[in-house]
Amino acid sequence: MQTACRTILQIAAAALALTTPVAAMAADRASDGGVIVVGHVPGANGFGAGTIVGINGSSVRILTANHVANFGILSVQFDDGSSVPAHIVAQFPQRDVAVIEATVSPAVAATLHTATVAAPRSSEAVHIWGSGVNGPAEELAAVSTVGAPMPDGPANNRFALGCDTCHRGDSGGGVFNARGELVGIFVGYFVLDSGTHVSVAELAPAEALNIARSTMPAATLGAAATPNAGTAMTLASAVNPAK
Repeated sequence: MQTACRTILQIAAAALALTTPVAAMAADRASDGGVIVVGHVPGANGFGAGTIVGINGSSVRILTANHVANFGILSVQFDDGSSVPAHIVAQFPQRDVAVIEATVSPAVAATLHTATVAAPRSSEAVHIWGSGVNGPAEELAAVSTVGAPMPDGPANNRFALGCDTCHRGDSGGGVFNARGELVGIFVGYFVLDSGTHVSVAELAPAEALNIARSTMPAATLGAAATPNAGTAMTLASAVNPAK
């Protein structure tokens, strides 16, 4: 940009300093396929997150936590500020994973990105795209030992994370490695007797990925819901009064 007015440059630079961090974070999350998932019930909104893993025309399919998908009438918020209705395609309650679907215009679909999925590696640095108060929340974390027991027993397709900033509102958010690959879905945390938090991510079930990437209509898909085994884990979705 060229201008002869130093004052305009200074004002523009000040504005850029205020807006760039949020805008840049939104762009980073969008490039990973991250979205915010909102569940609406009378008097309250539940906030979580999700990751786009399949786009077929105007159909966008998203992995999120099952407890986020169950909150109420769903909508998905993209990082351009737009929001569209969504519905459940398949649920895997014993894994706390769900696939939801939103329909967008072809123009919007062309701007969206799908995540590449990979296996987590012990001790690798990762980040989680959650929902923050004023925009995307990027939580920095590290994978613990993959396959190690959890506080409530065997790993059972879960892995622990060291995350000092993970909070309510991050549930369903994608866990990404430094290569931008989706390695898990953040679902909650345990609070140990010592007061230490152990954050937890689920591996993406192969069945869920197959459904999310399928070109078949949602009405012909779906996984039967099975009773949730239940744990002492705190689910990390946020609930705010409806505005």
